[in-house]
Amino acid sequence: MIGVAKTVFPFLVLLFFIVLGYAQAFFIVLRSNSINDDNDPWNIATKYNFINSDGTINNNITTIIQDPDSNTNLFNWFFTSLLAVYNLLT
Repeated sequence: MIGVAKTVFPFLVLLFFIVLGYAQAFFIVLRSNSINDDNDPWNIATKYNFINSDGTINNNITTIIQDPDSNTNLFNWFFTSLLAVYNLLT
């Protein structure tokens, strides 16, 4: 049983570093750096507009925006980017 663990352990270490590397790369590329960034959680959150009875969108009334949470952009925080890459690879 210990022989199997000794054989598998280097593979698991290598797999951990691969996941860590991808998580770091995606975190750097996909995190939001400014408010006007496309990856900013406030820009990718669900938006709801008011629609008139004739089907046109009423631009005079403010848009309702669903509050973003930690699941809106998983790559905004490093630990959630680790989770996202792990889920991507499994």
